[in-house]
Amino acid sequence: MDAGISTTGLRVAGVPIGNDEWVQQFVQAKAAAVQVDAGKLDIISDGLIHYQMLRFCHNTRLAFLGRITPTPLISDIFAEVDATILEALCRKGTTNAHGEWTAVFRRFVDMKLQLPHFRGGSGVTPNAVSALSAFYAASVSLVQWLGLCSHAEQDFIDLASTWAPGHDLANPDQWSAPILFALKQAHQVLLTDFGCHEWSIDGPAPASAVPQIEGSSPNPAANAPQSASRNVVPYLTLLPPTRLYSTQTVDSNLDGNAKAPSVPAQRVITAHLMRFWPSHQYVLGDISLTRSEQTLGLQRSQRFKACPTDPNDTIFGLHFPTPATDSQVQADPSLKEKAWHLTWMPLAFLASLLPQRQPTRFTGEIWVIFFCQALGAPIPLLRAHAVARTQCVCQKFVLDQYGDHVLTCKKHTGAIAGHDRRNWLATAD
Repeated sequence: MDAGISTTGLRVAGVPIGNDEWVQQFVQAKAAAVQVDAGKLDIISDGLIHYQMLRFCHNTRLAFLGRITPTPLISDIFAEVDATILEALCRKGTTNAHGEWTAVFRRFVDMKLQLPHFRGGSGVTPNAVSALSAFYAASVSLVQWLGLCSHAEQDFIDLASTWAPGHDLANPDQWSAPILFALKQAHQVLLTDFGCHEWSIDGPAPASAVPQIEGSSPNPAANAPQSASRNVVPYLTLLPPTRLYSTQTVDSNLDGNAKAPSVPAQRVITAHLMRFWPSHQYVLGDISLTRSEQTLGLQRSQRFKACPTDPNDTIFGLHFPTPATDSQVQADPSLKEKAWHLTWMPLAFLASLLPQRQPTRFTGEIWVIFFCQALGAPIPLLRAHAVARTQCVCQKFVLDQYGDHVLTCKKHTGAIAGHDRRNWLATAD
């Protein structure tokens, strides 16, 4: 396998080609190397750099294999890699104290680390998710491209008969090549397991659907406070396999300017899959997660109207016009477009790869404090003070293991003072 050739398979430009067992062994060897290397990053002292190395360098090493390998062969292997990366993040972020977490809380942590920033997560997309969306998007694009190059009106070589001899790409029932067969499987999985909708020439797709509420509890009462509009997930419309090869012909048969929908981009499919990923379902709602759920809500993307404090502030008003009231918008709908908004994602800074200066670096203790507070978890470095009931300098309260009092005590007024006091307590003997 190291030489790239065996009696049951070979490697061509990094692509494993052979029987299923050989392909799985090839991918397993690559995944094992990623899992071993994840532990080698523990020596990095800066927690933010450790996180970024795992997310941007380590978590993407298998992206190429996920794009060109049939998903059913690698989904379990990639899930093991995802678990290893999550374990490495928890190990670094808690100084190995995460072993004391309950199974319910660990499921919540895994979900939060994998959610995108705008949903309050750390953005470590599971390889098992991106592999499915990448393989589907790439395979569909291939079939469409072959249809374009083999169209009667094009002056191209008939690549379809050369690339897939004996196959009628317009008839998926006759597909027997491994990649084409896996494409049909992936298409069916998206329809049955992830709430996608298959486009039909006879009628429009439904506007929206709620096959399952992401991150919800099986207990309906636990989901009662959540707004219904936030949990409505639009359908993701897919072209049926029978239409992929003949998209241009389909468009010519439609009335007026109507066109068949384009194939969703990989990132769009990934975002949709994350809404319905099985390991993220029914995580919230447990009474033990109340604090963590509140933290998750605060760290989601937030949108505010840009309103000047002083209506007569000409500088602010020049760049941020005063938003129209609801009554004014009803009278003149065009005023709604003039309102400016500010969007804030508290955890989006994690994706910034700008060089860090010494005051902004996340050394070991600082990263542990941030990591645990972002999860709503006890801070291991403050637990000894909570157990010993160390009294704050205000002489009114004892220090808690979450660091809440240190950040709100009037003796440490100001964000910088509270931050520095908390860090001093964390590193004090």
